[in-house]
Amino acid sequence: MANYIKSEVLAEAYTHLNIELFEDKEELEALRKELTSFFHERASFMFGGDVDITVMFEEGSLRTKIIATGKAALIIGGMVSTYGDFRSSVVSLANDAVSLAQAANMEVIFRTKTPHCDRLRIEKRKGVFGRVASLLSELDAVAKEVHESQLPATPVKLKRVNETVDRLLAWDADVDKLFSKFEGPETEACVSEGLLAEVNKLHRNMPWLKESQQPTFRARIANSEPTHAGQIAAAGARYSASVKAIEKKLKDRMRNAVAANGG
Repeated sequence: MANYIKSEVLAEAYTHLNIELFEDKEELEALRKELTSFFHERASFMFGGDVDITVMFEEGSLRTKIIATGKAALIIGGMVSTYGDFRSSVVSLANDAVSLAQAANMEVIFRTKTPHCDRLRIEKRKGVFGRVASLLSELDAVAKEVHESQLPATPVKLKRVNETVDRLLAWDADVDKLFSKFEGPETEACVSEGLLAEVNKLHRNMPWLKESQQPTFRARIANSEPTHAGQIAAAGARYSASVKAIEKKLKDRMRNAVAANGG
């Protein structure tokens, strides 16, 4: 294990308030200290003691960002030892991150005594746990579509199959975006392993593959709609190839990340 593990954004709160506090530097600094203490105490409780807090103010009435950063891989690993699996751990941490951001936003509003009409924008921005949880949710939706997929004997059903494969490939592109935000190989290895376990639960082939290969079905489709028969085979092959390619990419990510971390 490397001696230094870089940090990722665990939770982020954002408020834009229609108040003039930004010009009062002394009061602003007092607010920074209050918010830092508030956020650090709660983030340390939820994610562990090794959490850093950054409070940023931007001009434009008052824009406030409160960001918790930490070693996501270690936090997920600690949760896995409690919950027993990657999915439950990430979902729990994502829920905690949302609660933390909500609490921070309300604290900003409370500390500044800002009425509802002057609260221009309030956001709970996704940190690493929320982004991974979103990927798990989207993969579940893809898995459900695959499981319910029927033999695409009509153009409409074939279109649905191709849309499912497109959705899986879009998921893979979102995974690439997520990994581009990771700071160190530890989290990349951890998340790669977790996502790979979930991808492994997908059907290797479309459920209707064997049915589409039955001689009677192939003969009927080939005689009536030869082009459509080829499209059915292509859609099934495209899905299977996509699953294999995604699995390989995640395995390579995990292997490379472990190697980069001296494993």
